[in-house]
Amino acid sequence: MKGLTVAALLTQGLAVGTFFAFSTFVMAALDRLGPGEAVRAMRSINATILGSPFMAVFLVSVILAVALPLVDGLSDGRWNPLLIGSGVVYLIGTFGMTLLRNVPLNDALARATSLDAETWRAYASAWTFWNHVRTLAGIVSIAGGAWSLREGG
Repeated sequence: MKGLTVAALLTQGLAVGTFFAFSTFVMAALDRLGPGEAVRAMRSINATILGSPFMAVFLVSVILAVALPLVDGLSDGRWNPLLIGSGVVYLIGTFGMTLLRNVPLNDALARATSLDAETWRAYASAWTFWNHVRTLAGIVSIAGGAWSLREGG
């Protein structure tokens, strides 16, 4: 079980590290560009990420976050609340927020006809807020998974 937990933590760490990078410097760097350049750059990032290794890692991290507490509980009949909580937080806080918040914002930016400052500010503000949420959720999930290792999981 420790191997599966470590795999889950590693994939989550890679995904959440990407979110953290966007929250701490990528969006700020885009803000330093003019609004039109920032919109074009973010559109390019969004198009590129879809076929990137990041997407595979992120999807595997979600699968492992859900599978880990199930496999653990079914293997010995004891359900680890840390793993269950970590899985739920990761599923809702990272994957759910991505699907329900960040992706719709990306889609709206892709359809935007204006590349003005107002378009960029509205997008960047909302997108960054939800990215902070999924970053924090990922950190909490990773902490819970790591703590479960300390507890013998």
